[in-house]
Amino acid sequence: MSLQQSASEVEKIAQIIRSSFAKSNSTMLAQAYFDGNVIDDGENTALLEMLTKNGLIRPSEEDGTYMLAINLKRILDKLLLRHASYRKRTDIAKVMQHIDGDIKSYKRALLTGQHNEVAFYLSQVDEELYGIIYELEDSVSGLFAAITSKFGFVDSLESKIHENEKAIAYTEGLLNALADINLNDVYAWLDWDDVPAELSRKVTFFIDGYRRINRQLEGAVHRMRQLLMTLRKQNEQVARLKAMSKYLKDNPIWALDDYDEREHIPSIFNRVAPLPLSASVDISNQVQQEELTDIYNALRKESKSDADTVDLRSSGRIDDLQQKARELEADYVLSQCEALFKQVLSHKGDSFSALHYWQQDSQLTDILPQHLWLSILYNEYHKCAPAVRKVMAIDFPDALTTELPGSILISGNLRVSDIQLQRG
Repeated sequence: MSLQQSASEVEKIAQIIRSSFAKSNSTMLAQAYFDGNVIDDGENTALLEMLTKNGLIRPSEEDGTYMLAINLKRILDKLLLRHASYRKRTDIAKVMQHIDGDIKSYKRALLTGQHNEVAFYLSQVDEELYGIIYELEDSVSGLFAAITSKFGFVDSLESKIHENEKAIAYTEGLLNALADINLNDVYAWLDWDDVPAELSRKVTFFIDGYRRINRQLEGAVHRMRQLLMTLRKQNEQVARLKAMSKYLKDNPIWALDDYDEREHIPSIFNRVAPLPLSASVDISNQVQQEELTDIYNALRKESKSDADTVDLRSSGRIDDLQQKARELEADYVLSQCEALFKQVLSHKGDSFSALHYWQQDSQLTDILPQHLWLSILYNEYHKCAPAVRKVMAIDFPDALTTELPGSILISGNLRVSDIQLQRG
């Protein structure tokens, strides 16, 4: 992190401290929060002692260094939404027992006219009921923050999955703890004559919050289970990709010829006419003038009638005719690959030779040589759907391993003279 970013972060924390509770000494407290500690350099000793007495900082294990008080750090964490934890140490069953006892004491004090004790026990009930709802709502907000960020506080997929599983276990345990609360017992707190409205409001607030949090926790578990399934699929995909990458590095069996290094590239690969490159338009070139005029006229017209279509035979543009012929040849080769695959799939158990298929088609032999036909066929085979490749086995009969250079089918360590296809 750059110095400028650090200064802006410290100033942001200082502004929160000033606006919240400590208008003076905010910069030092902000630096202690940002750096983790503040050092006694001799000039700030008196200030550090004053802050320690006020309970804002505390001495650390190292001499001459001070850290923020735990309560202050928790407040700043919550204000900055950092390190939001959803795990709360709340023993709901024991708290409910305390509340039940306080309500009975409140009722007894109310009947005997002890007003001071009435106010005391009512405040106790209010604090405990509100405390349960506050802790649960804080836990739910932490859970949804973790789900929304996809447990972004850890980096690896394995750690995300582990954190997700722990969050699901915690949430299910919390739901089980909430299930131990019997609402009939809660309603019994109000089952007496002349219940004070102030107690009724507090108990009703607790019941509404309890039901709302139950629904939110059930939704959180559902979302975490969906996210866990997604993370596990991603982890499996990453593992498969790593295994595939390692396998391909360890087994370089198949590699197509590098035709770029050859002097003559087969014409079937040259399906597009070469593009003449120039820095600008040559206005003295009559061919370019005609092409630009055609483009200009085509842009001006919204539609082009059949009468305006250029006849390639009379226009003299032989390059277009040659390109069209190459495209037709390529389409024919691909159609023959599909036709061979159909024959294999329609004859279960029969073996078909790609070389024999090529030799029987005179048009195919005129278009491209044997090794190029086998290369294209192999490439089209791997474009088929996985279900098709699963039932259609491929084999290389009489394949030889070689390191000799030359015009062979595979530029690598495998010389292939034929491809056998068979439906299993």
